[in-house]
Amino acid sequence: MAKTIEQIQAMITDKHDAREVINEIADYIEANPGGGGSTGYLSATVELDNDDIINLPTTPFELIAAPGVGKGVIVQSVIIGISPWFANYGNIAGNARIHFGDPNENAELTSQLKEAVGAGVSNILAWGEASIGQLIANQLSDTASPAGNSGWNRADLDDQPLNIFLYNAANGVLTGGNAGNKLRVNINYNIIDL
Repeated sequence: MAKTIEQIQAMITDKHDAREVINEIADYIEANPGGGGSTGYLSATVELDNDDIINLPTTPFELIAAPGVGKGVIVQSVIIGISPWFANYGNIAGNARIHFGDPNENAELTSQLKEAVGAGVSNILAWGEASIGQLIANQLSDTASPAGNSGWNRADLDDQPLNIFLYNAANGVLTGGNAGNKLRVNINYNIIDL
């Protein structure tokens, strides 16, 4: 059974062994996970292999697992690029766009990489290893009408994973690529109580 905060404070005051105190703190955190508020900044790096990349238009890829009921993933920023790169992808629609959020585009948690704006999708998927993209937190979804246009609909965030997906119109899956290609996605995010 984990000690209380008061018991751990007493251990510090009584100058118990530091390792013992650290172990008790870890036990306390494990026994009391949802202290409220936010996790603070977290980061993750996820790699998609060639098959994952080719199938992004039909199969969203989970980057961060659903955080649990009453909690939501809030993205601060994303850096995305192919490394290592061996061959470009093709069959990219003129209105293709890379999204982060839920596959139904109800809660887009970042800005988007859009093919129609500066060849944003081709920059990542068809211009080799030299190109990376940065996306920042989105204040409002630009595809759905969230609650009163003042934020996201709570249900679109509650206990939802963070996915990357590629809208590719009627073009479907991508072509080309190489088995050695890896799409590296670096995410900075928070998990908050909703």
